[in-house]
Amino acid sequence: MRFFETKRFPFSHPSYWLFSLLAVALSANQADAGLILEWDFSDNRGITDREPSAFSAAHLNGIDFYRGSGLTARAANGSFNSSGWGSQSSEDFIGFGIDIDPGYSLELDNLQIRTYSYFAGPGTVGLYYSGDNFTTPLYSIDQPILGFADRDFELSGFGELTGRVEFRLLEIGNESTIPSIPTQDVGRFGVANYRGGASVQFRGTVSSSIPEPSACLLLLGACLQLNRRRTRSLYRNQPA
Repeated sequence: MRFFETKRFPFSHPSYWLFSLLAVALSANQADAGLILEWDFSDNRGITDREPSAFSAAHLNGIDFYRGSGLTARAANGSFNSSGWGSQSSEDFIGFGIDIDPGYSLELDNLQIRTYSYFAGPGTVGLYYSGDNFTTPLYSIDQPILGFADRDFELSGFGELTGRVEFRLLEIGNESTIPSIPTQDVGRFGVANYRGGASVQFRGTVSSSIPEPSACLLLLGACLQLNRRRTRSLYRNQPA
């Protein structure tokens, strides 16, 4: 006696449903792409040592905006300001980033950020990444003499990230915003909220390789049901 007609009715086979439930369980912890981390500089006066994140998605922690030891905080409303960029030191940077909880991964979509430079501050700044020990700029930002540089950087090429991921803003070259004038220590460079008052933010997707308890229960139930159906099938096929 043939119990399953798998060729004619594949969707009736319990293995089909088990694999379907497995796929659901493995994807249960993947959130839709969206806002995962932001910093709000609207109440910053420029002279704070660090700027903590205003929001972080579950299983993520923002790394505070901070200055390398070669820079000095400078007053400026609504921004994270600094001077001391003329020395071309590896400690002349503004850093920030993401700590990802163990068992989780992150796929970045983009970074939205605003920067500014004046008083013979850096003319060109690069966005660097800890993945290559801050060796090669991912992007460069040409700073105007007056006003802001708003950038929306595409970061989807990283793939899945885990652990600690840090970014740094470092000067490229040594020419200030004033043509033919080297960057001066008195020059200023800082980070502020994006155009329209939007926060500095990352967007992306957080995923887990560890199923949630609800997903595990779903799989357990599917396995029990499959075992029950197989047992019943064996009884039906026993000779009279």
